[in-house]
Amino acid sequence: MAALQSTTDVECQGKVLTKSTGGCSRPFVATAGCGLLWVVSAGAAGFFIGERFYSHPSPAPPPTPSPTPIAPATDAKLVVTEFVPYFNYDGSLKVGGSGVVKSNQGKIGTLGGQFLSFDLTGVDTACSGNPPEILNACGIHIHEGMNCNEDALGHYWNHALIIPDPWTHVTYTSIGDTATIDDVMVVSGLCGFEVTGHTVIVHDSTGARIACGIIQASKLLVPAFGKYPNYSGSLSVQGTVEVIGKGSGSGAYQDVYWQLTGLPEECLSGPGDRPNSCGIHIHEGLSCEDAQGHFYKTTADPWKAVVYKDGSGHYGSIVTDTTMYDVLGRTFVVHDYEGARVACGIIQPRAEVVPSLSKYGTYDAAFPLQVSGDVRITVAGGYGLDAAQRLSWNLTGVDPMCAEPVGADAPANACGIHIHVGPDCTNAGSHYYNPELSVDPWKHVTYRTVSGRSEDKDVLVVTGENMYNINGRPFVVHDHLGDRVSCGFISLQD
Repeated sequence: MAALQSTTDVECQGKVLTKSTGGCSRPFVATAGCGLLWVVSAGAAGFFIGERFYSHPSPAPPPTPSPTPIAPATDAKLVVTEFVPYFNYDGSLKVGGSGVVKSNQGKIGTLGGQFLSFDLTGVDTACSGNPPEILNACGIHIHEGMNCNEDALGHYWNHALIIPDPWTHVTYTSIGDTATIDDVMVVSGLCGFEVTGHTVIVHDSTGARIACGIIQASKLLVPAFGKYPNYSGSLSVQGTVEVIGKGSGSGAYQDVYWQLTGLPEECLSGPGDRPNSCGIHIHEGLSCEDAQGHFYKTTADPWKAVVYKDGSGHYGSIVTDTTMYDVLGRTFVVHDYEGARVACGIIQPRAEVVPSLSKYGTYDAAFPLQVSGDVRITVAGGYGLDAAQRLSWNLTGVDPMCAEPVGADAPANACGIHIHVGPDCTNAGSHYYNPELSVDPWKHVTYRTVSGRSEDKDVLVVTGENMYNINGRPFVVHDHLGDRVSCGFISLQD
């Protein structure tokens, strides 16, 4: 989500100023991170915090409270499971290996970014010392593209926050034809959810693109099933399916593990002759209302052979040429002996995290709370309107006035801790849940402060939404008055 800069006009020394262009005595300084832009300026007449102008009683400007987030939470960790040759590379190098991409704004600073760790084989041996003074020589970078079968486009970073390209000096050093980089920090101005699905490109000593990988989660889950929309039979399939995958393009595959009940007895003796008999497949659709056909990019349909013969099973190495990022959010369909679609679920992340919290964009208290810590969201199961998540948190800097349970006469959202619609931490919108629910499930989700901290585990919230749909949404912490004081973005966790 792109950062937003307010252009609210204010009066300063008799002149109306536009905050995005300048101040009384010097230009505004914009500091931001992961979608939150906090604009600060100081001059002889006063200073801005967020949207409010404060006048000085004396010519010297007072110190401006820093909007820099403090005390990081859990990293949003994703992986690159494999590298494939860059789509138009015809050289002899064959890069292999894998890596980890962690995102945590709190560890990097106000702007946010990533830590890269990779173990590579087959790299250019000419990258053994200082890289040549050639653009992208021996580089390893996140790019704008999201497909290793086509142009990966340019380096990926938040151009609104960072003017110089932060990837220019990110390189590997080869030892023979291998290379290792460990927790290399890149201030990209991007959150974890923003880099998910993007390409990682490896360059040779000439700067040419030689290999490509996809940033993704390697393990996904179908936590629950419901009846397929037009199925009117008696079967009621329940259970879970785990999808584990590897690959970044050609040759990418999935392994499917299932624990299911309510399957037709006829399938225990093997499938029949009809298409999709006793099948268990990933489908192209993103909703069970329209699951569409089997999902694959290979020439032949690899799902035709994938069947179940009992309630606990595994089918491995289903080569689909689709990455795990490609299958995220897709439908998973179970067929009966006749090949009819009888049950459906959504492929989702197992867990998501809020890697850091910053001041909410419009929060401007005289003595502001500085919330930091750890927020984790895990799938709790349930299908359709019963879909639920569990929240766990360990926070510091929360409102000390939230030490007691919130009473019935308290302001709306008092001491609340909620997922919001978005789009960002300047305008987080309302609480996020399925509008078909009769009651807002977030109304009573609150924290309690003990000695300046709040900790809770596995708080159940029935949102009627799946984990795929909450990725990238803002997570908001409120004070005892219900004001929004802190915010961060939800990112996938492998």
